[in-house]
Amino acid sequence: MDGGLIFICQTEVFLYNCTIPAFKNMPCRGRESIMPAKLEITGQVARILLSGDVDFSTQVDLGEAIDQALSVNAAKEIQVDMADVNFIDSSVIRTLLRLQERASAKKKSLSIWNCNDRIREIFVIGGFDQMFVLR
Repeated sequence: MDGGLIFICQTEVFLYNCTIPAFKNMPCRGRESIMPAKLEITGQVARILLSGDVDFSTQVDLGEAIDQALSVNAAKEIQVDMADVNFIDSSVIRTLLRLQERASAKKKSLSIWNCNDRIREIFVIGGFDQMFVLR
């Protein structure tokens, strides 16, 4: 492989800068097609909606949504909605901890919403349920 990356998930194959001859004519989807983090602004609330498997490979998208949320001066509250999240890894927890620090410095509150039982258990086992407001 010449500088490309193949990411295989349960239902799709994503090719990034792929130059493997066997994949040359295969339709490629780039990172712009994968949207694990979206931002909605309603009044004083910036809501980051996460979906799918959120892990180290999605940190760029998550970071962009966080930066956008923090830059909205009218937003006094940042909500991270995990209703559609299947999986998180430790990089997401680390990113949420950094978000909490940055939000606090900008006088914005942070809360995490709609965790399924598996995601909530990750927060509880690590003691992070004591560090975040979980709703």
